[in-house]
Amino acid sequence: MDQIRIVQLIYLGIYLLLCATFYWTYIQEARTRFGHPFMVRITAVMAKEESVQEILGQYKKRIRLFFFVCVFLGAIIFFLPPQWGFVWMILSGFVQIMLPSRIERTSRKRLMLLKQEKQWFIRTESRHKIDLKLDRKRSNQSMPSSWWFLIPIVIQCIAFVYCLVQGEGGKTFAAVCVLGLLIIAAGIGFIRWLPNKTYCEESTVNQRLNGKKKAAASRAWLWICSGDAVWNLGIAGFLYSERLQCLFLAGAALIVSVTAAILALTEYGREKQYELASEVVYEYDEETYWDVGWFGLRYSNPYDPQVFKENNSGGLNLTVNQAARKGKWMTAGIILFCAGIALFVVWQFAYPKYLDEKGLLADLVIEDGVIRVTGPLYDAKIPKEQVVEAELTDDLGEGIRTNGSSTASYGKGKFRYDKYGNVRVYLAWKHRPYLVLKTETDIYIVNDDDPAQTIRIYEEIKGGNGS
Repeated sequence: MDQIRIVQLIYLGIYLLLCATFYWTYIQEARTRFGHPFMVRITAVMAKEESVQEILGQYKKRIRLFFFVCVFLGAIIFFLPPQWGFVWMILSGFVQIMLPSRIERTSRKRLMLLKQEKQWFIRTESRHKIDLKLDRKRSNQSMPSSWWFLIPIVIQCIAFVYCLVQGEGGKTFAAVCVLGLLIIAAGIGFIRWLPNKTYCEESTVNQRLNGKKKAAASRAWLWICSGDAVWNLGIAGFLYSERLQCLFLAGAALIVSVTAAILALTEYGREKQYELASEVVYEYDEETYWDVGWFGLRYSNPYDPQVFKENNSGGLNLTVNQAARKGKWMTAGIILFCAGIALFVVWQFAYPKYLDEKGLLADLVIEDGVIRVTGPLYDAKIPKEQVVEAELTDDLGEGIRTNGSSTASYGKGKFRYDKYGNVRVYLAWKHRPYLVLKTETDIYIVNDDDPAQTIRIYEEIKGGNGS
């Protein structure tokens, strides 16, 4: 199996994981177990009404059909270069959030209209209550020691250093390791700032359950971070040492960590059920503050001090209260994060295409005995006297990027070709021919976005070498 196919399989696995995650997120919104499908409050008797079952059934059918099509379209990854496979994953992620939310919005409106037409009014003796005796710092004391997170931090640092010693080509994946470290810190902070929740009338039970919730979330996060760190180390080892065992190690670590995280959360669910077996659980009646936006369920209640609010998942899925002050900041952060991803995609793909169309992508010149490939995206220098062989070619054969960046317009960084082995590439792909320069230690493949200039440089090098 060639390396391009391996990368495509990795992308397909991530794509299918996205499909499964978003499918679960949307399909559970129609559940009646907690008495509020689409966050519309109805009783168990109302849920059995034929008209309600029809709305819920049609919603589930449309969601299943949508994600079945998404899974089927995952095969497109095998027909795309790896860089476009990555773009496909990003775009499909947004589509899998936004389009199902339109289906949910329509179904929620139908259920609200049905409730109004049948005049279903629900009277509850207990209202939503917040136990003011709860102390977030006391809940945090139940969390495992933060020293345990040194395990994934050290592994990420090892992967980071390993990437750096690979030279210029390793800097891109080293940035991934830095991102992993930031995610570890963000997750710890998120868990520590999780709000306390009122489960029953007893403050001691509420405090104990909130402590157990944070302890379980911390253990699950520790497993996920450790698996991610080993994954990064394994992928780096595979890219730079070509050892397939590293890839299997990375996959196994990911499977073990996710399984352990699920078991930790499941154990908390059982403990919570046992604790509340004889307690009164408060009912929620807040459907007027729920809505379905472009990205799914949206909660905006200025009278609720909670920043995070559970939806119809029974506590496994949370949304941000957009009316709370901290909720507004968090929503703004999410918007900025999405905007950052959009800007990254524009920089990575649209900007090189613009440079290519304007003839500004790559300039190949010889100045003071140095072959230079310059442009807005790279600046490479190769001493002419070190070149022992030069070759012009229109066909590089089969190859894969091992580090750096590459789009349909340009390539930069380390590549591996069946014909040449490990090479350093600074190319404008659409402007053949390519100039292959061999030195005692490295092989460079370069060109100018003007094919005539590439040929002139080749002839100058051959003439200077006396060939």
